[in-house]
Amino acid sequence: MVFTIRYDFNNFPRHISNDFLKNLLKLMIVSKMNTRFKPDVVNYFKELINQINNCEIHVVRYGQPLLYLKYHEIEFTDQKISSYFIRRNDFIIDVFIESIDKEHIKLFDLFISNPSYKVLWNTSVNYDKSLFQLFDYFIDSINNLTLLGSTNSNTLKEKKFGIRNVNITKNSSFIEFLIDENLIIMELNQRKKIKNRCSIVFGHSNISNALFSSINNFR
Repeated sequence: MVFTIRYDFNNFPRHISNDFLKNLLKLMIVSKMNTRFKPDVVNYFKELINQINNCEIHVVRYGQPLLYLKYHEIEFTDQKISSYFIRRNDFIIDVFIESIDKEHIKLFDLFISNPSYKVLWNTSVNYDKSLFQLFDYFIDSINNLTLLGSTNSNTLKEKKFGIRNVNITKNSSFIEFLIDENLIIMELNQRKKIKNRCSIVFGHSNISNALFSSINNFR
């Protein structure tokens, strides 16, 4: 089943809708983060998850074991919950949550709408600055593209955006996301010696190229 929720922030300053969207994107990332069950990667993954409040690891067995996250009451898997949004304008955001379990939809809505469930990462003193910064650059860039005018070829306004998969490795991470059903795969480079913070692996377009440029030009 698909549950549609409209969040209307017309009576609030614009930064409120921006903050809402950024937290939604964080939750979308957390819901899809995974890694293969390999000793060197597992330890790195555990260190990362320890830096996200109210998160722990659980094992999903799809033939080859994968590690996913449990956030509060939901143990996420590849298929448990899918979500996407459409930003209609600066103040209205439609969120679509899909799951076979109605309770999971209710919980996901709670995580989005209740400030006490706000996703907090980089909470450790020795946080992995490179990866979480890259996630934040990605999120800020997506938000900025949703604020562009409808005639701009780079805009995400009135476009459907969802995250399909976030695969973590020790040196780089891959985010698969959909824009109006068009798949884009982006590699985020945690290695500091790599010139570009990200690269487009699949799905070059005006929007993906704008996203690439934005992430690599953050200061």
